[in-house]
Amino acid sequence: MEVDVFFEDILCNDWLILGGYIIVPSDVQTKINQYKRTLPMLETLINLIPVSNASGSRVYEKIATMTALTNVTDLTADLSDMGSPQFEKISYEIKDYAGIMPIPNDLLNDTDVNLMEYLAQWIARKSVVTRNTLILAILTALTPATFADWKAIKKAINITLDPAFAVDAKIVTNQDGYQYLDTLVDGQGRPLLQADATKPGGNILFGKPVVVPNSVLATTGTTTKLAPMFVGNLKEAVAMFERQGHQIASTNIGGTAFQKNQTHVRVIERENVKVLIHPQLFTVKLMLHPFLPNFFSIGG
Repeated sequence: MEVDVFFEDILCNDWLILGGYIIVPSDVQTKINQYKRTLPMLETLINLIPVSNASGSRVYEKIATMTALTNVTDLTADLSDMGSPQFEKISYEIKDYAGIMPIPNDLLNDTDVNLMEYLAQWIARKSVVTRNTLILAILTALTPATFADWKAIKKAINITLDPAFAVDAKIVTNQDGYQYLDTLVDGQGRPLLQADATKPGGNILFGKPVVVPNSVLATTGTTTKLAPMFVGNLKEAVAMFERQGHQIASTNIGGTAFQKNQTHVRVIERENVKVLIHPQLFTVKLMLHPFLPNFFSIGG
């Protein structure tokens, strides 16, 4: 009986630290665990254009109102001028985004974790963050203008956007903006935000998908909170000119790696994000606080 009490004390108080650890194995794992989190890829929402040069351009026909041909009533007269198409040039200039990471060779040799495989995944996520930052810089540079109420979104989709662009339009916002949309009801009390029957877990507003990449779209403001929202066909409005994607290289003999007994991992990616068509994309600053459910601003 006294022996049982002795071992119970070892497991239940400081004796475990003082001496009991000798007979109690420690649970130590070297596997790198990752916390679950979202990392949306905004590049899937825009037009990704692979290129073969560091600079270049693309030619687009300007959006203009086309007039009908003139009825010819006098076959001996000169034909009237019918005008001509107008073009604009969108130029790109590829920029390099890069970084390097020195890793002690002792660490690579002694760890039982496939560290290089883990770092490849980590770098891939860093590439997503880099591209998200470039895309957001373009989107947030658009100047918003005031709209009266939520019906402005519907009007923008139905009237302001060209029908060819409106077909594939999306509404992109964060969780604060989504919460606002989720509270909207029609005159009969029915929610305006509906489940997308074609995509499990998806939602639509006015027939358009609502995308919520919350971790990259921050609500701004201190006293007055403003949730971001983008309405339109992002694939027609924004393009990323990409040169070779992100490239990973490593060396243990180049540079100072050999001298310091290290392996240097380098990543380089090359791209340029440009706005193609301004009128087919709108930015929204949704006012959250003070809470005014029928006011937000939208611009293009």
